[in-house]
Amino acid sequence: MSAYAGISLRVVVGAIYLFQAYLALFVMTPKGLAAYIEKLGFNAPTILAVGVIAINGIGGAMLIIGLWPRLTAWLNAAVLLLALLTVYVRQHLLLKGTIVDAAIGRTWAGYEYVALLAAATALIAVMGGGGGGGGKK
Repeated sequence: MSAYAGISLRVVVGAIYLFQAYLALFVMTPKGLAAYIEKLGFNAPTILAVGVIAINGIGGAMLIIGLWPRLTAWLNAAVLLLALLTVYVRQHLLLKGTIVDAAIGRTWAGYEYVALLAAATALIAVMGGGGGGGGKK
């Protein structure tokens, strides 16, 4: 049963990364993502945004199918941890829904979701993707 838990975690986390890559690629676009990162005060050429999208997208797909789950989880965890430390900590801890402060034009969403996703990704990186034989009967 524990092998199925690892597989379930890997597939769900992989799907989240795949959806993030889809949104960044087709909704925000690589240039839009690079502009957003630069707006936060970081120098982000478009190639960096494409790299982040590729790691999320290809890594997410590889997590779903179970191909090199530790490597892809480490790469996604590194990207997510960097984003957590540089972008999301500027927001508040708790997710209260997206609140727009009209006076300053900011949105506050909270970063506990990102922290949970980072922890789940790190767990996959350390423990593997499940399906490795199960536990004792």
